[in-house]
Amino acid sequence: MTRHLWLVQPPALAGAALLVLAGAGLGWRAHQVAGAGVGAMAGLVAAGALAVLVERVR
Repeated sequence: MTRHLWLVQPPALAGAALLVLAGAGLGWRAHQVAGAGVGAMAGLVAAGALAVLVERVR
């Protein structure tokens, strides 16, 4: 169970939050509210994919 503790460390959480915020910001610039929602979802998917990739490499 201790293998996944890196996910709750501040750098990992900050990276995931920045990916979501960056996606929302880019989406907002492209298409206002609807784009921000889609961008935030894309950032969330990217954060999840990055977490899976890092976990497989470890």
